[in-house]
Amino acid sequence: MKNLKRSLKAIVIGVFFIVVSLLVFQVLYIVLAPFYNDYGRSYPYLIEISAYLKGLIMLPTLLLIMFFGGYLTAVINHRKIMLDTLIVGLLVIGMLWWLGLGESKIANYGLVINAFMLLSAVSGGYLRKKKIRSFDDYEGDDKIVTHSS
Repeated sequence: MKNLKRSLKAIVIGVFFIVVSLLVFQVLYIVLAPFYNDYGRSYPYLIEISAYLKGLIMLPTLLLIMFFGGYLTAVINHRKIMLDTLIVGLLVIGMLWWLGLGESKIANYGLVINAFMLLSAVSGGYLRKKKIRSFDDYEGDDKIVTHSS
C-alpha cells in the first residue's frame, strides 16, 4: 500500500510539473509573440520562417519538459520507475489530445511528436534509474583492500 501511495504521488507530481511547465512556456510565447511580429514587419523574411522557428524552439522545449517530468517522477518513487514514467507520459499526451483535438483527427506528424514525448518522459526515468543503480553499485574509495599471501 505504501508503494502504491508513493507511486501515485510520483505520477501526480510528474504530471503536474509537466502541465505547469507547458503552461508557463505558453504564457512566455504569448508574451513574446507580439514583439516578434512587430520585429517581423521590418524584416519580412522573419514572418516566412516563423513556423520553422516555432518548431525549432517549441519541440526541443516540449521534449525537455517531458524529460524532466519523467526524471522528477523517478526521483520521487524509486520503485517501478519505468512504469510510472510511462503512465506520466501517457497521461500528459492523453490530456493534450483531449484538450487540443476535440473532434479533429491527429496527423502522422502529431503521432511522431507524441511518440517522442513518451520516449522523452521514459528516458528521464531511465536516466534516474541508471543513476540510482550506479550509486547502489558504488563501494567507495575508503575501503581498505588487503591481500593475504
